[in-house]
Amino acid sequence: MQKLQTVNAETLLYEPLEKPSFVVDSLIPTGLSLFCGSQKIGKSWLMLKLCLCVSQGIPLWDMTTMEGDVLYLCLEDTFCRIQDRLFRLTDEASGRLHFAVASCKLSDGLIVQLEDYLKDYPDSWLIVIDTLQKVRTASKDNAYASDYGDISLIKDFADRHSLAVIVVHHIRKQNDSDVFNKVSGTTGLTGSADATFVLEKEKRASDTAKLYVTGRDTPYQEYTCNNYGRYGNVMCTAHSIEARDLFNAVLADINRFADMAVNDEKAVRAIERRLTETDQSRAKSLEKEKKKLNKRLAELDRLFSSLYEDKVMERITERNFEMMSGKYQKEQLEIEARLKEVTETLNDSYEKSQGVRDFLSLIRNYQGLKELDATIINALIDKILVSEREKLADGTVRQEIKIYYKFIGFVGELHITPTKRWTALKPKNCTVCGVEYVPSSGISKYCPACAKRIQREKSNESKRRSRERNRRACIELSAKNDRLK
Repeated sequence: MQKLQTVNAETLLYEPLEKPSFVVDSLIPTGLSLFCGSQKIGKSWLMLKLCLCVSQGIPLWDMTTMEGDVLYLCLEDTFCRIQDRLFRLTDEASGRLHFAVASCKLSDGLIVQLEDYLKDYPDSWLIVIDTLQKVRTASKDNAYASDYGDISLIKDFADRHSLAVIVVHHIRKQNDSDVFNKVSGTTGLTGSADATFVLEKEKRASDTAKLYVTGRDTPYQEYTCNNYGRYGNVMCTAHSIEARDLFNAVLADINRFADMAVNDEKAVRAIERRLTETDQSRAKSLEKEKKKLNKRLAELDRLFSSLYEDKVMERITERNFEMMSGKYQKEQLEIEARLKEVTETLNDSYEKSQGVRDFLSLIRNYQGLKELDATIINALIDKILVSEREKLADGTVRQEIKIYYKFIGFVGELHITPTKRWTALKPKNCTVCGVEYVPSSGISKYCPACAKRIQREKSNESKRRSRERNRRACIELSAKNDRLK
């Protein structure tokens, strides 16, 4: 029996270890990812777009990608359908993107097929399996054990070769408060995956799609795009933002309000006036209208009483009584309806004024906040809207964030200068020429000059191997035809 290999906490604390790497910066890590969504929502379109970006090394939604060979197992499609989608997505496609429409099952040699593929294309960064059900076989085992076993085979393969494998899967129709519980199957699937993505629309005809992300090395994120319905799966672009940038902006804004609530009474009153000025002005006019309406209702009551007395004393005819009483009743109903509307509006205005005071009282407790967590965000914030990045005339990039706080809603937009993940990386020495350079990702090995040369050499070698395979295939075919003669 093999002895357990252990490491003590002190050694581990100071041991320099390589950080997790991302094929798509801050979104898709190396390892196994589950990409789930309902049928025909656009999962395959999005996967094809992702494959094109990685094979060409171009950004996906403003997030940098690691350029390399890509394998896309389109097991529910035909080459004709893939070609049609390529025509609609791009004018140029890279020779580094490879497709297959059939493969073995997991139990029949899929991993061996993938190993053989990597021997031919060792520079691969991404493999997409669309869909999971196409590579599984029916099992009589425990459902959890079956799910965990199948997905673990793929995860072990991805971890051994330090590349990203994305498995496309479906979600259940049943609703759930936690979107990740909708993933079809047991928790053995999501439990084994390094990251899980769920693409969802509230209604199939909705203009808005949401992408939910969570993982071991990927913090929980939600991306919402209102252009989804207008442009569809092909042209949908994400209003992406580095989690670091968003956390820093929200943290700074919370501290700004907390400091203001504690130290600047004048600024607090200015915010109260700004947020409630319109409501207060309207509330005054509504209060006046309410008094007039109540006064008129009292007058109508007196008129009804007087009219009934005139009828009893036979001072007016039955016809005139019915005509006048109908007129008064109609006016009375209209006044009561308007009075109800005014009262509800006034109550909303009073609640908003109280909400401002409640918010300022609550946020005082967070002065000097150093870190954000889910409890704080849920206590203070309703939602956050992130706009698309905007390039200014001077070449700088700006991005707008709108934070909607509890009790008070939207106060004012924030403008940040987006950073890129590699700004936090330390310089490295090129493994070929030894020159120091700033890497574009955590897994970069070569300086830009060497990277281009090595990529060209590998590309030429890949083409040479491809020509050699074609030549051997032609020789084998010719020999086979000779034997048949």
